[in-house]
Amino acid sequence: MIKRTKCVVSWSGGKDSALALHSLLSNNQFEVVALLTTFDLDSAESQMHFVNTNFIQKQADSLSLPLYIMNVATGMPRSYEEEIQKAVEHFRSLGVSHFSFGDIHLENVKQYRIELFAKLNMELLFPLWGMSSQQLMSSFYESGLKARIVVAQADKLGEEYVGKDLTKELVSSFPADVDVCGENGEYHTFVYDSPNYAVPVNFEIEKVEERNFRFKLLDGSTVNSKFYVGRFGTFD
Repeated sequence: MIKRTKCVVSWSGGKDSALALHSLLSNNQFEVVALLTTFDLDSAESQMHFVNTNFIQKQADSLSLPLYIMNVATGMPRSYEEEIQKAVEHFRSLGVSHFSFGDIHLENVKQYRIELFAKLNMELLFPLWGMSSQQLMSSFYESGLKARIVVAQADKLGEEYVGKDLTKELVSSFPADVDVCGENGEYHTFVYDSPNYAVPVNFEIEKVEERNFRFKLLDGSTVNSKFYVGRFGTFD
């Protein structure tokens, strides 16, 4: 019997993390032990996707995977790093040797993760790394994953995109300066169905809010951005 490598998947609830998970679950070399999601300490929403804990938990339940929650102060790298250390210690005790991330081609983000986890003696997996944005979207369409846009960067995409399913037709309508897979933060998604789900996660966007955020980047600089954020309701 082949001994599989135990790993934890960093889970935003969006298409990239779902596609990375889909890749790992299709590979007999790996055993996915849990999902790990970073939530804002004050709002109990997933960072950058602004999804309430309950809906991320619904995804994990449908995947029959435990959800490990990290509550982090937004824009505070030290808070994140402290929580990562706790997570690594917890999962190492369960025999986990790798953490997985859905990064594609942002080299500075990947390098930050590698350096952080190297200090903790934990290996990393990047199942999607090196794919072009077009290749990733093709893989997404072929995977059977279904996602809906729940956040749009206001200076890139209009409010009307929030709540729409991520389809070839919708992506073809993006402005020319928008990365088709949103790798630069132009939009974020919520995966409501997957071949790996036991049941779809039913939800609706009840309203769209404008939110202004100040982010501290890895180089120490800060940026101010406005987003259109979908507020979740449910059919259940």
